[in-house]
Amino acid sequence: MGSADQHYRLAQTFEESGDKKSAIEFYRQVVVLDSRRVEVHQRLADLLEDVGDWQGAAACYRQVLALNAETETAQLRPQPALNPGYTE
Repeated sequence: MGSADQHYRLAQTFEESGDKKSAIEFYRQVVVLDSRRVEVHQRLADLLEDVGDWQGAAACYRQVLALNAETETAQLRPQPALNPGYTE
């Protein structure tokens, strides 16, 4: 089956060669293998929009927004001290 990174590289290759349908299929496989990759959802959304799959594109854009919101929320949480007993 291959890794998410291998599928991602293949999707990029297909996209660069103009084969949008194959690129879409490989980006979808990346999502199955690693659903947390924002850049994959973004590329997939753009390609689905290009081929007229508006509902698929909208679902991918929603996923991009959700993942970005999770990242922002995680960044705002206070991080535990690396060495709680250390003082300067």
